[in-house]
Amino acid sequence: MFKENEVVIAKNELPGIPKGSIGAVVFVYDVKKGDYEVEFVDESGNTIGLLTVNEKDLEKKERE
Repeated sequence: MFKENEVVIAKNELPGIPKGSIGAVVFVYDVKKGDYEVEFVDESGNTIGLLTVNEKDLEKKERE
C-alpha cells in the first residue's frame, strides 16, 4: 500500500514509461484493489507521464 506523495519506482515497463522510472503517487483510487494515479518524471524532473497504475507494478523508492 502506498500513500499520496510517496515516491515510487516502476517495476515493469508501462505505457510510455520505462521500467525503473521514478514517480510520485498523486491520488489513491482504491486501497483494496491497489490502484494509484502516479506522475512519472525523467532525470531532469520533467513529467513523462501520468498513469493509473496497480501496486503490483510499483515499488517504494528508498531514501538515498
